[in-house]
Amino acid sequence: MTEERLARMEQKLDRLGEAMITLVRVEERMGAFNDRLGTIDARLAKHSDRLDIVEKLADRSTQSIGFGERFFWVIATVGAGVAGKILFGG
Repeated sequence: MTEERLARMEQKLDRLGEAMITLVRVEERMGAFNDRLGTIDARLAKHSDRLDIVEKLADRSTQSIGFGERFFWVIATVGAGVAGKILFGG
């Protein structure tokens, strides 16, 4: 083998080594990314559960307010009727 050929083989081996190092770094980054993605998924699931609870509480609150509002208007109507009866005689 000639000197040139050995030099080219060394260069190719050097480039191959650098490519392998780059590949290992990319794999490490992908592992870290997957770990972060798992954490984000867990947090998203937790927020989704909390949102479901808030929706249920809002539904209950709306029902209670609706009942209270109807009760208020019934009392207001009865009060207006009684006030009209007293003021205008009957």
